[in-house]
Amino acid sequence: RQSRHAEAIENYQAALRLAPGSGVWQMGLGISLQALNRSAESQDAFRRAKTSNTLSPELQAFVDQRLKQLQ
Repeated sequence: RQSRHAEAIENYQAALRLAPGSGVWQMGLGISLQALNRSAESQDAFRRAKTSNTLSPELQAFVDQRLKQLQ
């Protein structure tokens, strides 16, 4: 939210090393990667978030929307 996406990416990656199945953290990683125009990596993170089966229906819809934007 504060446009500190490079720092956020590092923090999400560290968190995901501890809990790789966290869909919310994968989604956050995807958002920051997309903000830095790292589209392929962003798509991968959003796909991992989607397949985690841990997101609420609202967040699942958000991830689906982002994946459509990136295609």
